[in-house]
Amino acid sequence: EAFNSCSGLEFKPDEVISMLGFTISANPVLTEWFQYNDNGAIEPVDSFFAVSRDTDCLKFKILTYNAGIYQIEYQQVLEL
Repeated sequence: EAFNSCSGLEFKPDEVISMLGFTISANPVLTEWFQYNDNGAIEPVDSFFAVSRDTDCLKFKILTYNAGIYQIEYQQVLEL
């Protein structure tokens, strides 16, 4: 879902999580960036994610993923 403002969004802090058999410090929301296709390969979902720090907000979307290499689209969101 596209958005033009981070106002009203709920941001969650990083925590210790298990993902793909590993225990890591990460953000649980960002573990939802992928799905498995019919062949069992990882592919990005068609969603934007928001990250913030202090008064800055950035939205991004993972476009492609191949062998640990991500292609992303990102944009600074001016209104927090």
